[in-house]
Amino acid sequence: MHYFTKSITAIIICLLVGSVTNAQDEGSLKRFVEGFYEGYLSDESRSLNSPNFRNYFDDGFVGSDVDVDLQGNVEYAQLDFEKMKKEYERYRMADGIGIDFEVTDFHNAVVKGNTGIVSMQLDFTINKNGSMISKGTYNVSLTAKSIQEEWKLTFINSVFVQSEVFMGKCICEIYPKETKFATFLTVPNGDTYSNKTDKFEISPDADERIITLNNEQEFTWNTKSNKVYAPGDEVIGSSVIQPSTAILNVLRFANKDKCQSIETKD
Repeated sequence: MHYFTKSITAIIICLLVGSVTNAQDEGSLKRFVEGFYEGYLSDESRSLNSPNFRNYFDDGFVGSDVDVDLQGNVEYAQLDFEKMKKEYERYRMADGIGIDFEVTDFHNAVVKGNTGIVSMQLDFTINKNGSMISKGTYNVSLTAKSIQEEWKLTFINSVFVQSEVFMGKCICEIYPKETKFATFLTVPNGDTYSNKTDKFEISPDADERIITLNNEQEFTWNTKSNKVYAPGDEVIGSSVIQPSTAILNVLRFANKDKCQSIETKD
């Protein structure tokens, strides 16, 4: 009876120790993941070319990334470390632009041996000079392995879903009629897109052609330097040969709070 009691006690102690160890491992795994997204990736002052960033990843890291925009268009990419780095570098290519992540829910975080498995949801915002230009959710499943008591990412599958966009790519349709033009511009507006129409008139061929927007604002197109100037002589376009290109430069300037870029509709 005494031996049986000791055996039961030993089993209970082992179970308790194992449970505490697993809880500690899962806690360290969560802290590692939060540090990666909320700490490193959300801090644009921390270089993605630093060994500190590389240290988050296992040498054999692979992953996949799915982007879904407001209109339901889907982009899919297979990733290795270098491609993963480029995915996040695009949020740091322009001054004043950064991305912030916040882990909102750990659906699951378990440790099996030296392997950690996480399923979670994050909210993200993309900001420019302190103003939010896009936001949405990031659904992530990942695995990591513990090497000498340090976690290393081995696989990440991310689904990036935009819910609102306040600044981004705008689409323009141009309808010419001699020296007069009408434009139809589609711009991001929160959880949808809005449309606006404008009228342009371009003066006849000369070294300097005047571009008039909606019978009000006047812009100058120097056909010798191929540059377009806003009022006050600010250069807003270069290498401008065609009237349509001059108009796109004016539209981008006039809608700079909404349009990071403007593309013509095919």
